[in-house]
Amino acid sequence: MASMQEGRHEDTESSFTLPEAVVFEILTRAPLEALPACRWVCRQWRQITYEPAFTSLHCSRTQTISGYFIQSMRHNHYHSSFVSIQPLPPSVRPLSFDFLPRDVKIEAVGCRGIVLCTSQWYDGIPGRYYVCKPATRQWWWIPNPKTRYLTKRIAMVACSTGPLEYKIIRFSQAEQNFDCLRCEIFDSRSQAWRLSRDVQLPSGSLRQEAAVSVNGALHWLTYEGNIFAFDIHKETWKLIPLPEEVGEDEMRWDCRKLVKCEGQLCLVLVEKQWMEIWVMANYEEQIWEERKVVSLEAINYDPALTIEDLYLSDVAFMGSFFRVTWYDLSRGVLANICIDHPFAQEVFKFESDLVPLE
Repeated sequence: MASMQEGRHEDTESSFTLPEAVVFEILTRAPLEALPACRWVCRQWRQITYEPAFTSLHCSRTQTISGYFIQSMRHNHYHSSFVSIQPLPPSVRPLSFDFLPRDVKIEAVGCRGIVLCTSQWYDGIPGRYYVCKPATRQWWWIPNPKTRYLTKRIAMVACSTGPLEYKIIRFSQAEQNFDCLRCEIFDSRSQAWRLSRDVQLPSGSLRQEAAVSVNGALHWLTYEGNIFAFDIHKETWKLIPLPEEVGEDEMRWDCRKLVKCEGQLCLVLVEKQWMEIWVMANYEEQIWEERKVVSLEAINYDPALTIEDLYLSDVAFMGSFFRVTWYDLSRGVLANICIDHPFAQEVFKFESDLVPLE
């Protein structure tokens, strides 16, 4: 599954050049599935596809859905809703999971609009694992892993082009061994789970949030002040230190967020009226660079405000009490949307086309 890995982009230029306006027009009409390959053509093409003006026009021209699933728990049941500042295509009804046989919890989101969900035990019926594409309302069951072990973290990685192939990586708590995570991997080609090597890391170390998939690895922040990275292909793991300047800060943990932006691993820090953005400029050598420091005075200090993601390099997606905010780091608030969740317990970035899965 080499196509699953998004590696380092080389600073190469194409052997011929087109006016940037022409390239922009072409790329805004490229299918969502083709964008990863377009970003490999040259530096110019990659930069264009990450421009703020590109996303809105590309969504409109290609009927691409771009936004976030917000998930929280009510009365012992999980509830999710979709939010976006991009209008949904006219032919698409509001995204939900009401087409699945049972109420579900979102576990992970992969590229191409596929989502991993699980249902809970109900009237003695065990829960099931589902893979679905909400934009086309397709779904199928997959075998359950050894669910007698409690899931601690789970992630999905899908190939970005060609026939749909994906892997699910699940870490669970082995009984009476709190310093060891059991690792199981599901491969869509074999339609089976298999055991990988255990991870010698306390189960409580990894923060409860969606994994960040960059450079062929899954990443989670730990409570010990570093990043846990699991290589999808080698099935090995390592700990990556945070930037020295922030590694020892005693700020609230909900003020730190690990995200992916423009194909790079990023660390976002929010403390009172300031936001810092750090980028891992060299993944192999683990070199961090401070990209920018931004004042948040325009939205006033809200103790409940949390950073959820970088929607674009200059647009932060933030959550607060019964609302979410898209905040342009240069121009101020782009949009506030009220949600029916007191707080977003989990947030999943979602991009999808309307092409049915075969």
